[in-house]
Amino acid sequence: MITNQIINGEDTLSLGAKRRQCLILPAFVLGVLAGLVSVGFQLALAYGEAIRNQAIGLAHHYPDIGLWLPRWLA
Repeated sequence: MITNQIINGEDTLSLGAKRRQCLILPAFVLGVLAGLVSVGFQLALAYGEAIRNQAIGLAHHYPDIGLWLPRWLA
């Protein structure tokens, strides 16, 4: 862990360590946002697949609609 030591009134924390400390919070926030986007994408894929499966089931249940459904959705 990086600790901040003050000796004779001067900060001994290196410039690189200071930059890393400043980037911890933005990196964490960006990681959380990336995770939320990926979860949203996975949910969108799952819902899309469910809708597609319902449309296929409808097409099998009602053959007359099943012939025209792909043309209407295209």
